[in-house]
Amino acid sequence: SGYPVYNGMVNVTTWTDQGPECIAFGAAGFLGDAFHGTHVAGTVAAPADGVGTIGVSPTTKIGAYKVFDLISDGEQIFGLGAFDFPIFAAIDDAVARGYKVINMSLGGGLDRSTREGNAAWLGWSRVTSWAYRRGVLIVAAAGNDTTNNNGTVAFIPSDLPSVMTVAATGTNQWVGDPQLIETEAGLHMDEFNAAPGSDVLSFYSNFGAAVDIAAPGGDFGPTPDDSFNTAVHIIMSPCAAPFPDPSAGLSFDGLYPDLYCFSIGTSMAAPHVAGVAAAVRALHPNWSPGDTRSWLKATATPVGSRQGFGAGLVNADLATR
Repeated sequence: SGYPVYNGMVNVTTWTDQGPECIAFGAAGFLGDAFHGTHVAGTVAAPADGVGTIGVSPTTKIGAYKVFDLISDGEQIFGLGAFDFPIFAAIDDAVARGYKVINMSLGGGLDRSTREGNAAWLGWSRVTSWAYRRGVLIVAAAGNDTTNNNGTVAFIPSDLPSVMTVAATGTNQWVGDPQLIETEAGLHMDEFNAAPGSDVLSFYSNFGAAVDIAAPGGDFGPTPDDSFNTAVHIIMSPCAAPFPDPSAGLSFDGLYPDLYCFSIGTSMAAPHVAGVAAAVRALHPNWSPGDTRSWLKATATPVGSRQGFGAGLVNADLATR
């Protein structure tokens, strides 16, 4: 009562005569935005098969939901878009199918001091609280706007009370020699690790009281440049990328197989936590989302300000003992 009816549905196909429209479901270009989701999925559960990288929880089962679409005018791609109601439908379906953890490497900002912003907050809060009450822990990226999300400024879904918020970290000190070297056999990464306690809040990560925990999201390092050595500060994961057909405009013949990609963002941090949460839920099937959330925070490694890192850096080892 007192707020406008929350209706986030937009029929983007009506934009055809005026500008961008969404690529139709199942069309040739429909998989053109596969990179982000597959990179995130690889961080959660890339198999321990002796090749490439290993996911945080390699035996975890994944259900993939496509809620983003490429926005195009038929000749060029303008970007990606995701409307609220397809995301709500995906949450509803995941809950119905019995998934225990939902990773949401997505989000957007709003201002709760406005009627429209607060209506959106309430709509999202109802959906995520409903999932939480039915035993599902939602883990979400804190956002990449370098904003202080205290007060009326908020980032959803991560700042919602029933959602576990994940900030992103980098490191300012390596143990070993973090060099990516190109040889005749290909690229080779020397053995190295982040020094204990060397985590810094990534330059892009949002922060504030809503942050529950932090995880590696990548950074550009203390001396960013265009060399291979910048890559050691970024998150590497298996991924899929579109295989374009140059003669068909935006059409794609399929996806390149067997790729490993570097990416950076709180989108990359969230699946580190979601993977650990999935492993914990497997070890403790009777635990509630609140139990799991509290345990991940209790076992995290404190590294700095709670406004930036929350309870600290997620610790997969301690959380799964």
